[in-house]
Amino acid sequence: MPGPRTTPEPLTLEGLRDRAHVFVDGVPVGVLERDGIDHIPLTTPADGAEVMLIVEAMGRVNYGPLLGERKGVTGSVRHGAQYQHGWQIDPLALTALSAESLPWDQSGDVPGPAFHRGSLHVDEPRDGFLELPAGIKGYVWINGFCLGRYWDRGPQRRLYLPWPLLHSGSNEIVVLELDADGDIGPLLVRSVPDLGR
Repeated sequence: MPGPRTTPEPLTLEGLRDRAHVFVDGVPVGVLERDGIDHIPLTTPADGAEVMLIVEAMGRVNYGPLLGERKGVTGSVRHGAQYQHGWQIDPLALTALSAESLPWDQSGDVPGPAFHRGSLHVDEPRDGFLELPAGIKGYVWINGFCLGRYWDRGPQRRLYLPWPLLHSGSNEIVVLELDADGDIGPLLVRSVPDLGR
């Protein structure tokens, strides 16, 4: 993004579907949502700034006027009245999670979205409900199977963990936490669901 701009101008994503984490020179500056905050005021130094957007598509509507809706940033990106061009898109395929293909959080203190990996030891596989008390918003995989999404807004507080996904011994858990900074704390397996209100 060219500069200098010493007076804050709004960074606006027109047609955002559905959320975007905004980084300026590698530093997180905010999250934009299609039905929430839709701009972030930014200044830029004389030599400009690098803006990175991590865009999350939160699923598709399967009925009504939004059927077939496109995802991503479907309109323009503007800083004030100036259109920003020259974007490079790097999709991250989440269908084949592997230790070689993902940017793991090694330190436990990564700002913004990060992958976390752990293990769950099971003596005898049986149904359970996975809870992430310190998780804010993200996705969970068990042994390579996408268990589901979680969000502290609810209403659901635990993800159903069916026994066929588990095997005796160590089971790999991968979490993509989008909003929490740093350590996401322990994951708990409960015997009963928590469906919220």
